[in-house]
Amino acid sequence: MLQVSKSSLLILLITFSFVPLHAQTLQSVTDGGGNISARNGENIVFKNVTTGQANYLRWYEANDLAMGYIGYGSASNRWFHIDNSQNNPVRIWPRLIVGLNTDDTATGLQVANNIKISGQFPSMQLTNGKNWDISSHLNGLAFNETGIQTGLYLKDGGNVGIGTLNPQSRLQIGEFTSNNANKLVIPGVYNFETVNLGQGGNGSAMLEFINHSGVSTSYGVKIGANVDTYGNGLYIVAAPSSNSYNTLQYAGNPAIFVNTDNQVAIGTTNPAGYKLAVAGNMIAEKIKVKLQTGWPDYVFDESYVLPTLQEVAAFAAKNKHLPGIPTAEEVKANGLDLGETDKKLLQKIEELTLYLIGQDKQLSSQQQMILQQQKLVQALEKRVKELEK
Repeated sequence: MLQVSKSSLLILLITFSFVPLHAQTLQSVTDGGGNISARNGENIVFKNVTTGQANYLRWYEANDLAMGYIGYGSASNRWFHIDNSQNNPVRIWPRLIVGLNTDDTATGLQVANNIKISGQFPSMQLTNGKNWDISSHLNGLAFNETGIQTGLYLKDGGNVGIGTLNPQSRLQIGEFTSNNANKLVIPGVYNFETVNLGQGGNGSAMLEFINHSGVSTSYGVKIGANVDTYGNGLYIVAAPSSNSYNTLQYAGNPAIFVNTDNQVAIGTTNPAGYKLAVAGNMIAEKIKVKLQTGWPDYVFDESYVLPTLQEVAAFAAKNKHLPGIPTAEEVKANGLDLGETDKKLLQKIEELTLYLIGQDKQLSSQQQMILQQQKLVQALEKRVKELEK
């Protein structure tokens, strides 16, 4: 009788347990009306025996509840989609729709929720003949043309940079050591009308207004600080009308200049130590001078020593000007102080008034003497006539 060991019997039982009673091939499953088939020279494909119906690869729970599928829609709606039981699909045809149950065909990508791109330097590139990058750069978000790192930059903390990766304020245009191209430009309506804010040459700061004076001409007004042209201070200067921005000619001397000593100059950059200096003519309806020193009312004081007319005449004959009045050479060299000049002129007017008053008293006294002499002459004439009789 054949003897079988226990170990041999165990191996035999395990082998039979893995042999199916009714083995089926992939082809037999397809021929039996299934949904999977394989063709010669091709990969495995999905196939539905009913024309025009959707094909799916589904996942089910143990209770036959569908949890998700991968497939494409019907013949009239041929998009490829990946879905779950919550109906949040990813659909491709020929657009990509993520998390939206919509048939909108106007856009190529629709996303219902947030998009997160991770990595050391995550980025997204847009192409329309040129390549444009949106990327996480250093400690912020950059918007650049590919290969150019000085576009729009949003730095962590809220600062925004244009042409710089290190904005030091809420908005910064360009680097602190860059060229004169860093300007904010607001175009106008006619020819080259603009408002320009930024650099105006060798790092100078300026605000420039360009306005039209005709259909094809414009003039300019500029406010700024330019140490190379006008020196240390603030200037306001204008340019006559021209037919292009490049031909605007600003004046060599500004209309108004305020230096760092808070002195104001008009038509010049040199106030010469005065609070206000004007190079050229000036016209006004009213000028008020408020003197800090006393007004010459002291002339009418009894203690005031009035020079005699003989003394004044002798001084004028020798010096060719009145006492206390500057000479022509002094005025030419030092200018004319309106307040002091008016004060000295008033002093001379008051002295002249005193001379007139003195002469009037003298004339009145002489008139009295003349009247008395006339009366005496008349009395003598009367007596003579009486004697002659």
